[in-house]
Amino acid sequence: MSVYQSMRKPVLSVEQLRRGIAEIAAAAKQEDARVLLSGAAALALYGGDRFAPHLEVVAGRALAALPPERALPFGGHRSRTPSGVPVDVILRADDFAPLFDEALQGGRSVPGVPLPVVEPEHLVAMLLVGGRPADHLDIATLVELRAFDEAEALQRVRRLLGAYAARALRAQIDEARWRLSR
Repeated sequence: MSVYQSMRKPVLSVEQLRRGIAEIAAAAKQEDARVLLSGAAALALYGGDRFAPHLEVVAGRALAALPPERALPFGGHRSRTPSGVPVDVILRADDFAPLFDEALQGGRSVPGVPLPVVEPEHLVAMLLVGGRPADHLDIATLVELRAFDEAEALQRVRRLLGAYAARALRAQIDEARWRLSR
């Protein structure tokens, strides 16, 4: 499977991104739910250039405005905003739930974006958990952009995911730096 297999699907337009994020933010406010923007849209706000055919959000609970269409294998569901923008609503209830729960306690405000964004240190940890080739490329992109505090990310990964995961992240950071130096 190609790293960019998702590129075979049409990616969201800027207008769809804006509309979808605004609709999710309005639903979260109306339902008094904590929701953070994650995935490719969060990566783009930190300077990345990967596009996706859907939005991704981390939520503390399901939102009535985003009813499930199908379950996600790692927790949560695919939905659509009222205007039809596809969105993955990530609801973790597995071994990685503490990472996602902690991320929901924070979030970063970005001017012009009505939904808080997953902090880059948590985003890196979530990408590590995802483990797909595209996730590894996203970590390398964030390293190249110097978009996160490496020491803080490693500390969070060690505390929430364990020493082995921290070593794996350290290796990915080192490899990304090595590739940049060539």
